Amino acid sequence: MTDTNTGAQVVCTSSSFGATLKSGTGKINPLGQITAVAYNSCTVSGSGFSITSFASSTSPWHLRGATYSSGLTHGQVSNIQGSFAGPLGCSGTFAGTSATTPGSVRVIYNNNTGVLTTSGGNAHAWNVQGSCFGNINTGDAVTIVGHYKISPAQTITSP
Repeated sequence: MTDTNTGAQVVCTSSSFGATLKSGTGKINPLGQITAVAYNSCTVSGSGFSITSFASSTSPWHLRGATYSSGLTHGQVSNIQGSFAGPLGCSGTFAGTSATTPGSVRVIYNNNTGVLTTSGGNAHAWNVQGSCFGNINTGDAVTIVGHYKISPAQTITSP
């Protein structure tokens, strides 16, 4: 996760998610639901940091396709919300364009590699408290970038 205003980066050694994807051909959106996300061994400026997603079976993140071409599906994951915490009482939440509006990130899924890549979107930091050393501030836009190997690999084509 990168604060686009300050340039501060939260780097995690790994992350993973659990999802249920629709099978078969001609499926309409959402193509799947992400019900769990884990971020592991995260740091910002060398200090320990935690990120917690609010994805669950009762409030899943939705995977949606928009364009399909040459084995690539471009789309988004929506309903993104979560929290973060760091040293010295630094904490807050992330969501969309307001603290109570879920956010989204852009995604590209590659049928050939089975990799889902996240980037961009409209996520922001909210309710920032404590000493975050000016690295993350309430209202700052944040990008969430990740590369996820889908297992088993899926083949997504236009509906």
